[in-house]
Amino acid sequence: MSMNELAEAEALLEEISSWSEDEVKSLPRFYREAAEQYRELLNQGDTEPR
Repeated sequence: MSMNELAEAEALLEEISSWSEDEVKSLPRFYREAAEQYRELLNQGDTEPR
């Protein structure tokens, strides 16, 4: 993974963490489930947003 790809992934994760529940629920199933899993990790303290 290049530094550019890593920076892009981090930016997307930061964006996801700022979305409202309604925004997450409006996503297609695959993306909604991934966003929900990421949020669960944040809530458990396994991942820290930057």
